[in-house]
Amino acid sequence: MAQQSAPATTPGQTLLCYLLLCAVVKQLEAQLNPAPVIVDTLWGRIYGQTRKTRTGVDYYSFEGVPYALPPIGFLRFAKPVPLIGRTSTPYKAYKVKPSCYGVGVIGPASEDCLYLDIYVPGTPYRGRRSVMVFFHGGGFVAASPQPSMDALMSQGEAIVVFVHYRLGPFGFLSAAESFLKGNYGLWDQSMALCWVRTNIAGLGGDPARVTIFGSSAGAASVSYHVLAPPSKGHNAVALGYYIGFRRKRSVVRALAISLPTGLPPVFGDFFDSSLVPRLLSQRFGRPGSAAAISAVSKFYSANIPRQFLSALGVAHSYGDPAFVIPAIDFARPLGDLQSLFIGRGNTYFYYFDYCPKFTLQLCMMHGLDNLYLFPPVRLYDPTDARVSRMFIALLTSFSRTGVPRTAGVTQPWYTYSRNTGYSVLRLNGSPQMKPRAMKKKAAALCDC
Repeated sequence: MAQQSAPATTPGQTLLCYLLLCAVVKQLEAQLNPAPVIVDTLWGRIYGQTRKTRTGVDYYSFEGVPYALPPIGFLRFAKPVPLIGRTSTPYKAYKVKPSCYGVGVIGPASEDCLYLDIYVPGTPYRGRRSVMVFFHGGGFVAASPQPSMDALMSQGEAIVVFVHYRLGPFGFLSAAESFLKGNYGLWDQSMALCWVRTNIAGLGGDPARVTIFGSSAGAASVSYHVLAPPSKGHNAVALGYYIGFRRKRSVVRALAISLPTGLPPVFGDFFDSSLVPRLLSQRFGRPGSAAAISAVSKFYSANIPRQFLSALGVAHSYGDPAFVIPAIDFARPLGDLQSLFIGRGNTYFYYFDYCPKFTLQLCMMHGLDNLYLFPPVRLYDPTDARVSRMFIALLTSFSRTGVPRTAGVTQPWYTYSRNTGYSVLRLNGSPQMKPRAMKKKAAALCDC
């Protein structure tokens, strides 16, 4: 059998292969070494990187930008010290720094952790952009994973700043004495806001339109900054609300004891009645009365499908006093006070009650709203994707104008005060404004 030789390549084919190979190598180099971008701030020149979202939208990242001196040595257990003067050499902000020490930190951690990660949309924009400063959750003891900025950079128009602050004993150890007052983590956040106001104009941001927002402990931080004199002058959004208020009424005491490990839930005929009094004792130090326990059980077993009675009832019985009612407690007097004085701001209230299919009817669990603000992957369910777009639009429009708006909400979003019947936006696949949307829940659980 005759052996056939491979056809010879022509010089033109060789040149074409060479050019294609060069193009592939250049593309890989561009992905591994993004094009640098240089900004000039009052603190100094900062080198960042040009990146692309999953949908191909350009944005700029400036990661690991210091906002205070490292809190080590004699600066440990002390308020943060600002950076003095202007840097003499350009600062390369190319990667995220180690997290602050905390419980369950994944990846490198360090005491030298007072840094910002700043993300700027690359789409054309007239004028200066509004700025959204995010405080992560974690109960003030744990660091949250770095969220994905893809959706906010693809859809949003705002600059996003992620703040790293001290946690656990490094951030909150206190002896109630003059030498160890505590709350250093909150002072870190305040120092970060000071850096943003001073330098964000160099990155195209508007220092007069800075919105602070946060999740869980970060939401509590937002509430504290709303009340604290050093942090006045910002818009504020609390996500997955938590703040350490406790009510005095017996129903809340009967309800709010956290879930004891290994104890069976009370809701449904598969479980006994031991949970509510133990739940209350663990949370508030003593069990509630028989009448309070009965009221709690009845309240949380109403209007719940039988097959989900146990899980959903327990989830609400823990989540309402820990998150929902404190949010109402905080928002009502603030909104009522603002309604009396023109120019003192407005309070808006939303209740994220969307039920993703993958939660098996447990609905919007604590912290799950982050999935819709910072989706790490593409949301393939069309309703999930639409809710995410609405959520991002509400927050970015609030940061831009002070009034939350989105294409998914046809009704005007009324302020939250007595004058408007304490209107609440029920945020889900078909969002609606509802006056006194949580009237029964509030009446049952608090004296607000």
